[in-house]
Amino acid sequence: NCLYTRQCMWRGINNRRFPRANYKCLITIGTKGAAKYFLTHTENIGVGGICVSLEEGLGVFNEVAVEVALKDGLPPIKCKGNVVWAVKSQIVKNSARTTKFDTGVEFVNLKEDEQARIENLVEKLI
Repeated sequence: NCLYTRQCMWRGINNRRFPRANYKCLITIGTKGAAKYFLTHTENIGVGGICVSLEEGLGVFNEVAVEVALKDGLPPIKCKGNVVWAVKSQIVKNSARTTKFDTGVEFVNLKEDEQARIENLVEKLI
């Protein structure tokens, strides 16, 4: 039973195929159509993808360009990704209200050596 029907990749936050670890690193996400770029930090990361908090929703199933700067001294990981889920939330701080979109991005064409870098990182963290 999948939470969405597209290839049954996303199986729910507690039923992931790949473990995730809380890890803050710089990430750039670019959209195809409107050529928007978001510079943010990861909430968590795994070989299968990342979770990020964005100021705008990207729309589920949209393709994005991803660049992840791990703190390992190597060049950033660059790949494509698919937005597989998004949760809109309101944050109130000092009477100011901000909208955020926690967004799950599945890696699409991650190279084998880049998978190994992320896998090693996650193993060390969990």
